[in-house]
Amino acid sequence: MLNVSRPRALILLSAAVLLLITAVTVLLPRRADAATGDVIAGWKNSFRLTTAANQQVEVARLNLPAGKYAIFAKLYTDIPLPDGLETAVKCGLWAGGDNDQSMVNHDAMYAYEPIALNVVHDFTTSGAAVLTCGHVWTSGQTDLNMIKITAISTGSLINVALP
Repeated sequence: MLNVSRPRALILLSAAVLLLITAVTVLLPRRADAATGDVIAGWKNSFRLTTAANQQVEVARLNLPAGKYAIFAKLYTDIPLPDGLETAVKCGLWAGGDNDQSMVNHDAMYAYEPIALNVVHDFTTSGAAVLTCGHVWTSGQTDLNMIKITAISTGSLINVALP
């Protein structure tokens, strides 16, 4: 005669262990802020930027826990659509009230223009690094490519005006 209680006991024990692991994972407090040296990054391969003149739209957002950060964004423009005529794209990297901005002109001959931005910010609560872009002076359509935002947490942050 087979002993069916042993397999049932193993199943019950396995279920109890799984339940305990799940409960501990769910109930343990999560770290609310970033540890020094943490790197948090996000990427987007492409974004079709379609804006009116001087209109900025959100291209990408990187959510961050509380902490002090050095934040970097990079991307590049493609050929302006539909005709490759010269246009200007302005992008901004925003973290709370801190920001950096950059602008490039591009056309069919000089299409793949890089844009690099950096900002430092102390998030006292969770927040986000937000990349915005738009066409300057005229409406336009441009593909933006290889979009990256990287935030590096630091223990101290000093941000001063340069002489």
